Amino acid sequence: MDCRRLIANVIVYWNTRYIAHALETLDRAGHRLADDDVHHIHPVHFEHINPFGHYRFDTRRGPAKGRLRPLHAATYIPRTASATNATAPNA
Repeated sequence: MDCRRLIANVIVYWNTRYIAHALETLDRAGHRLADDDVHHIHPVHFEHINPFGHYRFDTRRGPAKGRLRPLHAATYIPRTASATNATAPNA
């Protein structure tokens, strides 16, 4: 397996953990998402990752072992019934 595939798999894993964490957090706060909306969430997206950057990791800082970093507050844009894939805010 080449390094790019390994990194892509790590990104998918990381995104999957944080998507699950975000959905659980929303659920605990009483914000239930429709199954159809959850069905359209994919962990393969990685626009938030800069694959060409230089990174330095300090393992002494960050969450405790087995814990996740806190979620950022999101800007909620309600989906309208008339939105299509071409006009939806996340398209």
